[in-house]
Amino acid sequence: MVLSAVTPPGATDLPWDERRCVHLGPHKHSARLGCRVDGDALAAWSLDVSRRWKRLHNAARNACKREMGRCLPLATRAWEPQARGPGHVHPVFHLYSPADVAIARCYLEHLARLAPRHGFGFVGEKEGKGMQIMAGDRAAAYLSSYFVRGKGSKSTLQENARNPHLPRMLIWVAPNLTGMTGVTMRNLRRCRQLWAVRMGLLPPPSWSGAELGRIVLLAGPWPVRGP
Repeated sequence: MVLSAVTPPGATDLPWDERRCVHLGPHKHSARLGCRVDGDALAAWSLDVSRRWKRLHNAARNACKREMGRCLPLATRAWEPQARGPGHVHPVFHLYSPADVAIARCYLEHLARLAPRHGFGFVGEKEGKGMQIMAGDRAAAYLSSYFVRGKGSKSTLQENARNPHLPRMLIWVAPNLTGMTGVTMRNLRRCRQLWAVRMGLLPPPSWSGAELGRIVLLAGPWPVRGP
């Protein structure tokens, strides 16, 4: 997999809230010290961040196609907030051949070139580090450790879902992947309903046999209660 990050802009566009850290006295602003972006500037930047990301992604993808003949399809896209307040987005791609590495690098180079035009900062986990290549299970662990449980100062998925400065759709997964795994929001809701039925909280559902079998397989075995 190739995993990268598209970050928000710096303090020129997202100034610090001086009132938040005035008690520290003279200092260099840092999220680690508790400094945060000014609320009005953050709200204004976040208002259309999802639309601006789509325009940026499409522009970089089209530029990559013109240069390389094709672009890799996006496998996953996930948002999370920075400690200072604004969100940043992780684009993730599959790699199937050495040629795919060059195509991914081309896309990310165009992404970095075009990012300022769409109100974003640099591309990569750290400035100058545009992409990381890792095994699929490691990429999944990297993202899920942030979005499900939270990690260190990272927010949990529930906290991010309530964050007004993040897009409503925090995580997008390509349909070809959800088609193979069956893990869709609809099926997860069915799993929750099946759990409630097993707990005696709801009557049995009126699903077809095929749908019931699919949900049972997805939900996994249910522990048998003792006497």
